[in-house]
Amino acid sequence: MYNVIVVDDEKIIRNGMKNYINRHSVDFRVIEDFADGKDAEEYLKSVLEMNVEDVSVVITDIRMTDMSGLELSQWIYENMKSVIVVILSGYKEFDYAKEAMSYGVKRYLLKPADTNELMQLLSELKTELDARQNERQMSLSNIKHLYSLIAENKLYEASLYFGNILNEIKYEPLDRVKESTAELFGVIVNKLNIYYEIQVSAESLGLNSILNLDSVPEIQKFGIKIIETLAAKMSLKSEKSDEHILQEARRFIEENYMKDISLQDLSDKMFFSPSYFSRFFKKYTGEKFSDYLLRVRMTKAVELLKKGNKAEDVSKRCGYNSAAYFSHIFKEYYGYTPKDYVRRF
Repeated sequence: MYNVIVVDDEKIIRNGMKNYINRHSVDFRVIEDFADGKDAEEYLKSVLEMNVEDVSVVITDIRMTDMSGLELSQWIYENMKSVIVVILSGYKEFDYAKEAMSYGVKRYLLKPADTNELMQLLSELKTELDARQNERQMSLSNIKHLYSLIAENKLYEASLYFGNILNEIKYEPLDRVKESTAELFGVIVNKLNIYYEIQVSAESLGLNSILNLDSVPEIQKFGIKIIETLAAKMSLKSEKSDEHILQEARRFIEENYMKDISLQDLSDKMFFSPSYFSRFFKKYTGEKFSDYLLRVRMTKAVELLKKGNKAEDVSKRCGYNSAAYFSHIFKEYYGYTPKDYVRRF
């Protein structure tokens, strides 16, 4: 579900569009509507401050009192590039609408909006947003893997992998390559500061300088320097950092063992690649993730059985949908079925 805000000084148009989209679209919902661009800007600023991706599409009129749709489009272009702006315009305003193209606006709806055209537009937007989402998932996978290599202080492998990432995107527009690279290292620096307290900022690394580079080879050279700096910082990390990560991992398992969780879920939570976190977890606990999770579940199962809970209820509360499968696992672990265990102990 993608979130939309509608901005128009005519209440009947705002309400009409909001009601129609919310009734007829399964992929979009209008979460807010505003009578002026300034109010919409204030709302979007609050979204930015909360660091949540709450808005995917802004549908805005052009002429409004305090802030026009063009000014709002410019602000979004400069501050929230991922948000798609759709301009609502009358025939007489089409020249203004063309001006919006300089702010990345590519879609328009003529007033009064035809419902068929609106639904066609939403269909096109869904295709674009879905593609972006898939691309972002791939991008996150790359960031996690590079982050994991830097966390392991594998300088050579990290530099090679960064080169592979650039090879995947080198045929995209240079500005996009620069923005993607700056975002990649921005996320990595943020995560390293959270979990390892390396005390390095994007400013001290000069990440914004990436935006001034003139070629992919220059970006690659600059990126490798950043990796070298981060790897040097990681070589000085304290053991307390690893202990903190391990505590977070254990807490996640304790709070979620009753759900269908996996190593992938835990890795995603800690922002590592599964292969790295599997090695990390085994190194510091002496157990594979699956063995550790099993031990937690079996310990909880015994506690519940001793309190008089039935095996069927216990299985569900320990992350097993099938009572028969739970009994089979329990017997493999303890040598007794749940019923026999309760009788004997």
